[in-house]
Amino acid sequence: MDLLSKVSSAITEHRLLSKGDTVIVAVSGGADSTALLHALATLRSEWNLTLVAVHLDHRLRADSPDDARFVARRAAQLGVESVIEAADVQMLARRRKLSLEEAGREARYALFARLAGERRAQRIATGHTLNDEIETVLMRLLRGDPWDALGGIPMKRPLGAAEVIRPLLSVTREQIRTDLSARSITWREDPSNRDLRFARNWIRLRVLPALERKDAGVRDLLVRFSRAARSADRLLTDLAHRLAAEAAEVGAYLVRLPLDEFRRHPPDLQRRMLRWAVARVTGTTTGLPVVLEERGLRVAAKGRAGEVADLRAVAVRVSYDALEVTVPQPPAPRGVYRLRIPGTVTAEAFNVTLTAEIVDPSAPVPSRS
Repeated sequence: MDLLSKVSSAITEHRLLSKGDTVIVAVSGGADSTALLHALATLRSEWNLTLVAVHLDHRLRADSPDDARFVARRAAQLGVESVIEAADVQMLARRRKLSLEEAGREARYALFARLAGERRAQRIATGHTLNDEIETVLMRLLRGDPWDALGGIPMKRPLGAAEVIRPLLSVTREQIRTDLSARSITWREDPSNRDLRFARNWIRLRVLPALERKDAGVRDLLVRFSRAARSADRLLTDLAHRLAAEAAEVGAYLVRLPLDEFRRHPPDLQRRMLRWAVARVTGTTTGLPVVLEERGLRVAAKGRAGEVADLRAVAVRVSYDALEVTVPQPPAPRGVYRLRIPGTVTAEAFNVTLTAEIVDPSAPVPSRS
């Protein structure tokens, strides 16, 4: 099966697209994203798609503007609109205390989400491959991530009102390069992909080859492992969400879970119940970074009454009989308004209009319809 057939099959099997979708296509200029753009451009008429190729210049290399120009030219050749933006990823990493990889990813997905909202796009397509999934699983194993993170990269997931889709996830990087070369389609090579200071590069260039020298089938083993982990995670997540929904009191800025009920469950269910509560108060399924989540779980599972874990956007607090997950409430509206009598004034901060009249105190009170 050729590359286009595999992409088409993945789209149909996993329901990645609907007819008439607007699709934000993440294009770095590398082989994988170039193949994705060409595949979706070929399938455009079949699915009646509107495509927008999006590139973010991370400003980490002197020649990165060349990547941006390459993407703009290639999109134009395919009759696809392109949006090219730049971000100071190094500054973002310093400010947010993130690695360059994490900061770059955060900047990219913020751009994708914003453009999806502006264009009312239903899908955001990224060029993740089977190699990316294998590397992700191994990287998470080595850093001791929780079980649910070992399910690899999902074929699709929500991002705001849109959905991130990965049509190349069942295709290897080698298959993509072979296909592009056979069709004389060029791409850009990013020299930072060989920089061993980045964890993913070290996994790809050092760890995986060493494992394959011991067992040539290690990639297949990792794929099977990730599929099993994903299946188990779905089962546990469904159960945890049901337990939390049955027990919780949910308000606009607060979710309360009975403490005894929460703590009687094993850690894997507690983790997912906490995520459910966080999603309810934040209105997003993005979740917390692993380090913050672990901090919240420690307080939730063992903390004494009055103990609080501040997790940036949310707080986890242990009360006498409940676990409380809260977000800061917006400040109460304030304003000073002068009301002339008789007269009318609109208090915008409170979204009300006040009217004052002078009436005869002996007269009956007029009715208001």
